[in-house]
Amino acid sequence: MLTVAAILTAALGCSRSAIPTPPPANESGRMDEIRQEILLSGFDPLGEPVLRVMADGSVQVVFNFMPPSYVPDELGWGPFADFDQQLERAVGVPVLWDDREVFIIHQPKPDTVERLRAFIEGYRGK
Repeated sequence: MLTVAAILTAALGCSRSAIPTPPPANESGRMDEIRQEILLSGFDPLGEPVLRVMADGSVQVVFNFMPPSYVPDELGWGPFADFDQQLERAVGVPVLWDDREVFIIHQPKPDTVERLRAFIEGYRGK
């Protein structure tokens, strides 16, 4: 039976090495396994974000609404248009804006989670 990779290789005329493979999970579990969830407060009264520490060591910041529910529609994204860059400045590591409400830090530092918590929970007070 042919695998999807074999079919794509034949159809696209490319070598097997050109087909991307997902990164391996680490020893503590699958790469999409949530190791710890940290609920945050004070950011959005209609839906607070959560930090997820993943088994592969990455950290996800998941919001219920982005921009938050308190941003008037006429502002569009307003001050949140560059929120990935704001997060990067706050935590000092690269942040990937993966989906409308999901931000990923692939290589956090030991203090990244605490810095994220402080930045997000204090955001409305700025």
